[in-house]
Amino acid sequence: MDQTRLSLVEHLTDLRKAIIVALLSFIIAAAVGYYLAPALFIALKKVLPVANIVYFGPIDGFYLHIRLAVLLGLVLAFPAIAASMVWFVAPGLYRQEKSILVIGGVVVVALFGLGAAYSLFVLLPRVMDFLLAFAPAGMMPFIAGEEYLNFIVSFLVYTGMAFNLPLFFFILLRYNLVSPSFVAGQRKACLGVLTSLALFLAPGGDLTLQLLFALPLYLLFEVALYTAKLIKKYSIHFWR
Repeated sequence: MDQTRLSLVEHLTDLRKAIIVALLSFIIAAAVGYYLAPALFIALKKVLPVANIVYFGPIDGFYLHIRLAVLLGLVLAFPAIAASMVWFVAPGLYRQEKSILVIGGVVVVALFGLGAAYSLFVLLPRVMDFLLAFAPAGMMPFIAGEEYLNFIVSFLVYTGMAFNLPLFFFILLRYNLVSPSFVAGQRKACLGVLTSLALFLAPGGDLTLQLLFALPLYLLFEVALYTAKLIKKYSIHFWR
């Protein structure tokens, strides 16, 4: 067998191992999530209390339980899944590329987790109060469990993704696609973009809620700009 074919077979073998590890990690984590799902739902209700959460079909309760188990499984298994993927691609990367991959991955996950936590404990309680306040007098809100979970997960994902926007600016600065001085001169435009994003995600035009959403993103933007300036000033070789 020639070296090219042998290399291809080895890569496919490594890919199979990485996929198996990822799947097994997810299955085990989902099994753990299945038992933790009731406690998770109770915890969500404590953080985001609503009047009544209901389900309407005989299978809806079981379906909601499975969805919680899958979501929790993905969260618990993510480190193992990410590690298996990094293990697969690492041999084909240079040392500097490996560092960038690891550091970038950690930053993305950290920012996403920060955004999700901020959304869960700061933004979503205000969103819930704001939306439920529109119920007509004398009416009691009954929220389907699936809709309740979809709303929470969607909001957490959107906020986590939004918290990674400053990383996009940093990448532009890191690879000299734009200069720090240019980005610094676009502070008003950046604030306008973040405000527009807050208007889109914050329901009902609640000014306080929009500020709670836009202000952390703007602060992260300033952190990204300041960090990029430091790298460009003190680490010329790394910057290039």
